[in-house]
Amino acid sequence: MATKKKRVYELAKEYGMTGQALATKLKQLGVTEVKSHMTALDEFQLLRVQGTLEANGFQAESTPEVAVTKTDGLTVKRKKKKKKVSLAEVDAAAKAAADPKLAPAPTPEP
Repeated sequence: MATKKKRVYELAKEYGMTGQALATKLKQLGVTEVKSHMTALDEFQLLRVQGTLEANGFQAESTPEVAVTKTDGLTVKRKKKKKKVSLAEVDAAAKAAADPKLAPAPTPEP
């Protein structure tokens, strides 16, 4: 039975860093199996690497929420899309939070 392997650069995405930076950090932490960002890690090596990273203060970034729907015995998983916010909206919200007089008046519902 073949085990699923994961490359170092794929793991680096979970930790919010580049693959080369993670490979260098793992070499510094004493993980000898990792030669470069393209090194494939099996399940046991992956657990060891994740344990080493967490023991040294690295935390994986949170994963996006997944919506699960069940229809006719099938399970459909969909990742929630991130809402894109423009820079102008962020600036307006920051100004409104800083000065309540500048906040737009609520519109009355008909």
